[in-house]
Amino acid sequence: MTRQTAWVVAAALWLAMPAVAARGADEVLTEYLAVMIDSEKVGYMVNERRAAEGKVTTTSAMEMSLNRGGFPMTVKQRSVCVETAAGKPLSFETSTDMGFGSTRTRGTVAEDGTMTLERSSGGTVAKETRPYPKAALMPEGMDLEVRRHGFVSGTSYELISFVAEYASGARTSMTVGERGTVDLFGRIAEGVRVTMVQAFQVETPMGPMDVAVPVVLWVTDENRVLRMDMDVAGMKVTAYQCDQAFAMSPAKSTKDFFDASLVELPKGVPATSERVTYVLKAKPGKEKELSIPTTDSQQVAAGPDGTVRVTVVRQKPKSSQTMPYAGSDAGALASMKPTAYVQSDDPAIVAAAREAVGDETAAWGAARRIAEWVRTNIRTKDLSIGYASASEVLKSRQGDCTEHSVLTAALCRAVGIPARTVSGMAYVGEMFGRKYVMGGHQWTQVFIGGQWVDLDATVQNVSYGPRSIALMVGNGDTMDFLSLLKSYGLFEVVDVEVGE
Repeated sequence: MTRQTAWVVAAALWLAMPAVAARGADEVLTEYLAVMIDSEKVGYMVNERRAAEGKVTTTSAMEMSLNRGGFPMTVKQRSVCVETAAGKPLSFETSTDMGFGSTRTRGTVAEDGTMTLERSSGGTVAKETRPYPKAALMPEGMDLEVRRHGFVSGTSYELISFVAEYASGARTSMTVGERGTVDLFGRIAEGVRVTMVQAFQVETPMGPMDVAVPVVLWVTDENRVLRMDMDVAGMKVTAYQCDQAFAMSPAKSTKDFFDASLVELPKGVPATSERVTYVLKAKPGKEKELSIPTTDSQQVAAGPDGTVRVTVVRQKPKSSQTMPYAGSDAGALASMKPTAYVQSDDPAIVAAAREAVGDETAAWGAARRIAEWVRTNIRTKDLSIGYASASEVLKSRQGDCTEHSVLTAALCRAVGIPARTVSGMAYVGEMFGRKYVMGGHQWTQVFIGGQWVDLDATVQNVSYGPRSIALMVGNGDTMDFLSLLKSYGLFEVVDVEVGE
């Protein structure tokens, strides 16, 4: 599931996209950047600022084309923010397309500080009203604040930046560094180095997780971006200012993200294993960043010499728990609600869930039937879809592990079984000339008999058992992937201990 890599890179770049430098009252300014991963061009970013009649509209767009196991995948994101000339937020809209349809969010900000949101995905629409993030700055407001502080070396300050994709604010620290020159494909420009760190609190089913997204910017004194540098999932991601023709020229990357996402093991993991301990070693400089979650099937402990021991056991649920869930566990109750990507209240999802469950009344039996129904009914199993919601998957009957996971979670929730998604690594054996490897994977967990049980609709026996490592637990929504910044691509497996 190399979309883990793709989405983490896309999300990090999108969050780091700075504002377009402010100009005259009625002027249009457009900036173009070429996006490179490990020195290969994969896409572009475009920022446009348009001022008219006392309002400023900032339109940002990004497109990346990637290769996943021989299948091309395109990630497209776009946002439009409208503010007053003084930087007061008025409205926004954003869209994300990863291969099958798009997810859109529209929002308006009222005078009393409330924000009205409308989210649409897979034909479903959800509306809500909540407070606009306090003091959060949209692009124009952020640019005005950055220019107010100036670019004197040693200057540091904090602000709250508005992230339209998630309709939330991010605590953002800015530190001005030295002046110097930047090589822009042979063109030398003078600029100043600014380190920007956006801090998010990602709400997961296991509680809030703090995630930091650092980026190094080279900008002019007018705050025009010359270059952006990031280290994401072990890859060097860079965006360079350039002309329109080069920015929007076809991507030339030959890098296969499926191959790049694989993790080699020192030995194989038999399918019959009951318990497996994976000994992880953080890559140099990533020791403080690495964070692996503990679940009911996975225990994490510190090992010698800075290693991390992750022990995964095969679960054997025996509960006769019925549906719908009637307990009081807060995490389970939260994992019964519909979300933007897990639309368990979609009438088509509800009907499919009832069909899958049939006359089964026990929750575990029903969950197994749902997983088998998903495995059978997703007929086109390939890597061509970037990321689709449950409703979209039900219509297309196409996708890989992430589509299986979100549809399974939605169907389970629709019949009253608490369900959540899990992203991590799964053992795949030999691949791309390497003998023992794990690859990116996503599956589902259901709450049965007081514990979260792994459920995998991509395999007939519904579980990889101890042949997988969970790196992130989420609700199937795109913001979940931000928490992968604390694990994905940050470690190697130095030993494997297999128990019968």
